[in-house]
Amino acid sequence: MLPLLLLACMGPSDTTIIRDVQIVHVGASPAELQPGESSTLTVTVADPSGQGVEILAWPCTDLGEGCAEDLGQPVSEWVSLLSPVDEDATWTVTASPLWAKLLSADTGSAYFEPYAGAWFLACRPGQCAPIELARSAPAAGSDDDVALRTFLNDPTTGMADLPLDGAALAQRRVPVSDRGEDERNQNPELRLEDERELSLAVGGEQELLFGLIDETPDALQLDGYTSIGTLGPARTDFYSPTFTWYAGEAAGEGRIYVVVRDGEGGSALWRQDAVVE
Repeated sequence: MLPLLLLACMGPSDTTIIRDVQIVHVGASPAELQPGESSTLTVTVADPSGQGVEILAWPCTDLGEGCAEDLGQPVSEWVSLLSPVDEDATWTVTASPLWAKLLSADTGSAYFEPYAGAWFLACRPGQCAPIELARSAPAAGSDDDVALRTFLNDPTTGMADLPLDGAALAQRRVPVSDRGEDERNQNPELRLEDERELSLAVGGEQELLFGLIDETPDALQLDGYTSIGTLGPARTDFYSPTFTWYAGEAAGEGRIYVVVRDGEGGSALWRQDAVVE
């Protein structure tokens, strides 16, 4: 029975298929901060239908009571509306200077792991109420203002009220420490070993072998996604950095994505156009 199970695991995985709006990756550069420093976040949103996407972004350091950044200021001073270009939009998050006091205390970060955090809500235009509310800049204390702040402070719960299709949510936390620049965690490097055009005939398959560079390779985890055909397996590691692309039975064009994470806040994205003829 074991050989059959192994064969099943090695085949195409439906979980790799991007069927609708999906936030594939949120990269951070740098991948680790000191208090008061900033990181550029790049959010990559796949939109296989080509209907367009808009993104609501907001900083959120939640230590159990909602976003510390919600100080009662106008919501327009807290959130940002982004328009991705070729799937990408960039935004900046800053580590609170207040983390310095915690990091210098005798207890260190025993109770909290310091981070600079952000949420991203990606939706088709006109489809998600929080984005429309943010665009309208509701008056402080109004029903719309309260509804929007409720969502921003607990977006995972708020997603239950949004459409199942055409909406995606992602959180990014950038670790904060007192380590020097040379000691901090760096993003891994990811590349396709055999760089070439990705093109298959209907029903075909192709192996994709990746090269990785990282200071802690044992912890690396790779996830694959595609908007054309399927991939297998859905997840692998440093010791088996290989996916198989299965063309499926329908011709078309799409993209293949592979995301690598190191478990310490570092990550990298590879993507490439693919064609099935």
